[in-house]
Amino acid sequence: MAGYLTVLTPENAEITFRTAGFTTRLAAFVVDLLIQIVLTLLLSGLAGLVLYVTGNALLGVGSILSAVCVVLIFLVIFSYPTVFEMLWAGQTPGKRMLGIRAVTTDGSAVTLLGSILRNLLRLADLGLLPIAGGLYFVGLPAFVCMLMSDKNRRIGDLAAGTVVIIDRGATPYGGARTPLDTLTVKNYGNFTDNIDVLTVNDYRLLRRFVERRGTMDKAVQAAAGEFLVRPLLDRMQADVTVFYQIEFADIAEILEMKFAEKHGLL
Repeated sequence: MAGYLTVLTPENAEITFRTAGFTTRLAAFVVDLLIQIVLTLLLSGLAGLVLYVTGNALLGVGSILSAVCVVLIFLVIFSYPTVFEMLWAGQTPGKRMLGIRAVTTDGSAVTLLGSILRNLLRLADLGLLPIAGGLYFVGLPAFVCMLMSDKNRRIGDLAAGTVVIIDRGATPYGGARTPLDTLTVKNYGNFTDNIDVLTVNDYRLLRRFVERRGTMDKAVQAAAGEFLVRPLLDRMQADVTVFYQIEFADIAEILEMKFAEKHGLL
């Protein structure tokens, strides 16, 4: 069942996202699970190899390596999703492959606490329902919760205030880019120092404008660019001198590209 998330940006612009369904999220989970299994096997194999090579030559090496191996495996199992969601703005390798992303219910990036909470409660989401023949239905609580939610949210999402949206095409950038040197960056100075104050929603608005700019006439580019960029520059406390309204469209492209570069979205 399709669900939708509509958020209102600080610029009073509405953005509607389609939420990811159970099948898509399950596929992303399986991809991540396979990666975790491979990493766990590699770590265990490496520790076993070192133990075999060192033997009893060095006192205590076996115990130390075993402890390190246990710690690393624990981190792979429990920290893997949170680490990637923090590094990739709500995406794990599985989510990125399936074109989905976790965000908060107001459309902003997932916080560290929210990511930890939603991933810890994955144990409750998985659940096991016994089936005849020794088989088990895995993920029943998550399935039921998502079925009853208008935004396809599982238990972890409800507790953490998050939702998973479809974000296909957002990473990497799919449209043709204008080289920064043709956008007369030097005319505006180094005004992107505070670009971290921009949010993922700001980036999505900039991205949509940049992708569609080529289909707009100059007057629309200028007016839309100014409407979009002025509040962002004020929030960034950027001192930019603009002589022609059309330059706001260039600044929008610069902001979009700089944000994408900083967050690995190119």
